[in-house]
Amino acid sequence: MRQINHPVYEFGPFCLDVAKRVLLRGGEPVPLTPKAFDMLLVLVQHQGQVLEKDKLMEMLWPDSEVEEANLPQNISALRKALGETPDKRRYITTIPGRGYKFSAEVKEVSGEEVEVVLERYSKATIVVEQHEKEQSGSADVEPGRLPEADSRARRRQFALAAAFLLGIVAVAATLHFWLVREPKESLPRTTIQSVAVLPFKPLTEDERDKALEIGMAEALIYKLSTVPQLIVRPVGVVRKYTSLETDPLEAGREMGVDMVLESTLQKTTDEVRVTARLLRVRDGVALWSYQSDEPQSKILELQDLLSEKVAASLVAKLSTEQRQLMGRHYTENAEAYHLYLKGRFFFDKLTPDGVRKSISYFQEAIDKDPNFALAYCGMCASYTLFGHLRVLRPKEAFPAARAALARAMELDESLSEAHSQMGFISLHYDYDWKRADKEFQRAIELNPNSPMAHHGRAFYLAAVSRTDEALLEIRQALELDPTSPHLNADAGVLMSYARRPDDAITQLRKTLEMAPDFPVASRYLARVYAHKRMDKLAVAEFQKSARLDGAVVDEALSAKAFAASGIAGYYRFELDRLKRLLEERYISQFDFARLYALLGDRDRAFESLEGAFEERNFAIPFLNVDPDFDNLRSDPRFLGLTQKLGLQ
Repeated sequence: MRQINHPVYEFGPFCLDVAKRVLLRGGEPVPLTPKAFDMLLVLVQHQGQVLEKDKLMEMLWPDSEVEEANLPQNISALRKALGETPDKRRYITTIPGRGYKFSAEVKEVSGEEVEVVLERYSKATIVVEQHEKEQSGSADVEPGRLPEADSRARRRQFALAAAFLLGIVAVAATLHFWLVREPKESLPRTTIQSVAVLPFKPLTEDERDKALEIGMAEALIYKLSTVPQLIVRPVGVVRKYTSLETDPLEAGREMGVDMVLESTLQKTTDEVRVTARLLRVRDGVALWSYQSDEPQSKILELQDLLSEKVAASLVAKLSTEQRQLMGRHYTENAEAYHLYLKGRFFFDKLTPDGVRKSISYFQEAIDKDPNFALAYCGMCASYTLFGHLRVLRPKEAFPAARAALARAMELDESLSEAHSQMGFISLHYDYDWKRADKEFQRAIELNPNSPMAHHGRAFYLAAVSRTDEALLEIRQALELDPTSPHLNADAGVLMSYARRPDDAITQLRKTLEMAPDFPVASRYLARVYAHKRMDKLAVAEFQKSARLDGAVVDEALSAKAFAASGIAGYYRFELDRLKRLLEERYISQFDFARLYALLGDRDRAFESLEGAFEERNFAIPFLNVDPDFDNLRSDPRFLGLTQKLGLQ
């Protein structure tokens, strides 16, 4: 066996063949540009070492002046080729503020073993794509070495000319930046642009303040959403990109946006340093960048400046009203604002314990500033969620929510969030359909980019049997927040209400692929299976949803009940279980009404529905469209109940 002087490198399921400049996986070549291959080789050869950005630039572009944005572009391409995701970095680790490190174990193979290894990996030897002619010159170089090391003399004349031209461009760009202070590059401003504001990040893990990091992003999202010419991804979409290793361009591609705002946050005892860059996703060009050291007391002014600069770089001209909306402060008390951010952070966990903590923080914020309208909105949302989570009875939760909301609207009637909350209360508690529609439409008018407002109006439209319009409205909400499990599951519910069970099943299965542990989607899917008489699948999904919800259910007994009497046996088993639970905690009469209706026990179903109406259950507004109650519709009592609800 002949000896080969050029090594190969093995890591994970990959083999890097230096001689033929190809990355192999499973016997197949993985497409890489020449520069991406060079970068991978450098990282692999320095496995475990932090390569500073300047050092990497020098190694990869030794004779050329190129923008630093080329680094994250190639890193992003490598991560995609290696199958990495923002939440799973197995190979390339970003070291914030410094550079990159190849973290996976690497085995270097040389000599006679090379042919054995390559035989195991290679079915074909296809060289790296050559379509992209970079400044590194031709890829026909001596195998095993970076092309720059061997082609330097050959490229010197070209490099000098390129450097001269780049120097002129750099001087012009620098003068333009310092004298005009406008974005380095503008976008075509005749179309609506989409942007995602990523959570702010500290430079190191031990400096984390997640409530502030997400809160700063949420504040900018809220301000930018007031500009109709922008589509801004809501905080629920960007929340998952909190890892310090998140590649902003890759995140932007996943969210399907034109721009991402990437920012770092450093806190000292008295000051906050913010560094921000607005990046164009398709090519990584930095359209605008900013760095500021401000006292912590001026964090609100800093948010105003950032939001206005970002908007100005994307929109030809901001109106006076838009500038005023972005510059509006809901409190001048920095401590109250930080407490509010903590409240939002815990609210977004959507758990009973998280909601309790959120109420505590919102109250502290209000104590610091009794005129803080957003904190009252947060308090309202928390009590409303308590009602939906059935921690409190509706007649305990919704009046508390209404009291907080009344104060918020007294302080600031122009809050989109406040009108959305009023719409929810009008729909789910007051059963005031006209007021619900008015409030949701006003919320959308104030913030066309609010998924919450579009979502709320979709369910109002369903309640009044305008299900086709409801589907259009939920589609708008999903365009704004495409990764939300709640919105995706509720889209499936609305499809079921519109009597489109096959579409509902497809949508709910898609939701569970996105969020496998989301009990609401599983429970809704079980119901649609039952509507389609797919009883075995329905019972299996009901059992799964109960497990995900943390309910203690004897699955063996429920399976036995199903085997003995079909799905009716399972429903009777569930009735008995709820009756036992009723002795321990609050169970809505609506849950009993649903099971009685499915079992055909009309008298008990209507008795329970009357009880649900009296307790102001949040699901009863959808009585006219919920398929679980179809076998009650011919009964005169059904008409009487819908008339009482104002839904006739």
